[in-house]
Amino acid sequence: MELDLYPGAIAELETKGLALKNRAQSLKDKLDTIRNQFISEITSAVKEDGKKMFSNAEAREIELANRLKEDEEYQSFLKQLSDIETEKVENEIALEKIKAEFSVERYKLRLKTAEQVERASKHFVEGLQIVAGLGNFIKLLAQQNPSPNKDLIEDFDEFEFV
Repeated sequence: MELDLYPGAIAELETKGLALKNRAQSLKDKLDTIRNQFISEITSAVKEDGKKMFSNAEAREIELANRLKEDEEYQSFLKQLSDIETEKVENEIALEKIKAEFSVERYKLRLKTAEQVERASKHFVEGLQIVAGLGNFIKLLAQQNPSPNKDLIEDFDEFEFV
C-alpha cells in the first residue's frame, strides 16, 4: 500500500469500529429493554390468591432465564450482538495491523531519507575537496606563471577552502 493511503485506511477502520460500537450499544439497549420488561412482569406476577408467583430471588432468576431463552426477538438480538462483537474484534485486529504496517513504512522512509542525506553530504564534502584542490592548483599555476590578471588571483585568495 502506498504510504499516503494509510491514514485514510486507518480512518476508515476507526469509523467502522465506531459504527460497530454504536450498533452493539443499540442492541444492548434493546436486550436490556426486553430483560427489564420480563423482570417487571415476573416481579408483579401474582397467583389467584394474590400472593407473588415468584416469591424468592432464585425463582425469579430461573423464570427470567426461561423467558429470555424462549423469546425469539431476544435471541435474535443476542445473536446479532455476538456477530457484531466478533466483527468488532476482527476490525480492531485489522486496525492494529494497518497501524503497524504504517509505522514500518514510515520507518523505512525515514531510513531511506537518512541514507540519501548521508550520501549527499559525502558528495558535497567530495565536491568541496575538489574545489579546494582546484584553488590550490590555480594558486600554484599563478605562482609559476605570473599573469597580468593578478587582481583575479588576489580575489580568489579571499575564499577559504576546506
